[in-house]
Amino acid sequence: MFNKINHNQYSDILRYIVTEIKSTRVVIAHRINSAMMQMYWNISKRLSVEKLEKGYGSNIVKRLSSDLQQEFPDTTGFSPRNLYAIV
Repeated sequence: MFNKINHNQYSDILRYIVTEIKSTRVVIAHRINSAMMQMYWNISKRLSVEKLEKGYGSNIVKRLSSDLQQEFPDTTGFSPRNLYAIV
């Protein structure tokens, strides 16, 4: 069957598949970015509420940072500095 497809037909099929993969990757990247922004917003909101209402200071942020880094060792962005930055 493949031998019966001419070069132009094959090129069209390949171009379609490559375009489909690339456009899907863009959609996935946007969805991931949106979900990450929502996650950081939720974390920021919770930290702001807890800090303001309960007077937590740097000790809780350091402890959260340490615990989050242990829970998610392959994920960056949970240093005390970053946690303060999102609040």
